[in-house]
Amino acid sequence: MTVAISGIVLFRSPPYTGNPGGIEAYILNMYTVPNFKGRGLARRLMH
Repeated sequence: MTVAISGIVLFRSPPYTGNPGGIEAYILNMYTVPNFKGRGLARRLMH
């Protein structure tokens, strides 16, 4: 049974001082089933 899920999209952008490699990410669709919230599942997904 899935109780937490997330998505990420990686993309290239022109490099700049704060990101010389030019790789950026958007974090999408973070969701945790309400009965499982507060257990650090989303935090683990982020790591």
